Amino acid sequence: MGLLVANAHGVDIRKFGSGNIGATNVGRRLGTRWGVLVLLLDATKGLSTSLASGWLVVEYASALDAHPPYLPDLIRLAVAVACVIGNTASPYLGFKGGKGVATALGVLLGIWPHLAWPVTLAFVVWAAITLTTKLVALASICAAIAVPVLFLALGAAFEWDLSKRWPLLALATALAVIVVVRHKSNIDRMLRGTEARLGEADKEPPPGMTEADAS
Repeated sequence: MGLLVANAHGVDIRKFGSGNIGATNVGRRLGTRWGVLVLLLDATKGLSTSLASGWLVVEYASALDAHPPYLPDLIRLAVAVACVIGNTASPYLGFKGGKGVATALGVLLGIWPHLAWPVTLAFVVWAAITLTTKLVALASICAAIAVPVLFLALGAAFEWDLSKRWPLLALATALAVIVVVRHKSNIDRMLRGTEARLGEADKEPPPGMTEADAS
């Protein structure tokens, strides 16, 4: 969505800042409101996909009765991972894309309540780290890792039958791994102290480009 929003402004967002097509880079180039728009669009994409898969599982629940009890969650897992991978490695962009954070957020919010609650708490983690460090990438990584941990904690607190819900734990863990891997370049920049903080311009040109190219 970030590429489409930026293109509508006559900008190839891949040539600016971090070169990423996600909300953070769009916000730095076009302004906060457009970054928020991209965030909402990507999250809505994930949410609608998740809700649609959940509706189909309920609609055909009788046909799944003879199968293992975790099959409905396994189906939602497959759909959710496919949606996030489609965002991070789009075939239309040479198998490149965004970081997958907003899409993963939408996907998980659509799985009520078992993942919606952990994601809501993980968002609090994200907000706290963003406000204190101004490092959106660090906040995103920590929030992604927090989701499976919070799922286990809430599962123990509310006595969820985790033996039937293991596909949801697998989903939360898989999405956390995807988010961390997609932030590899951000991790490298944070270790070098060159990662741009919230409100700052990127301190390095996009990968494969010189500062002159990016200007």
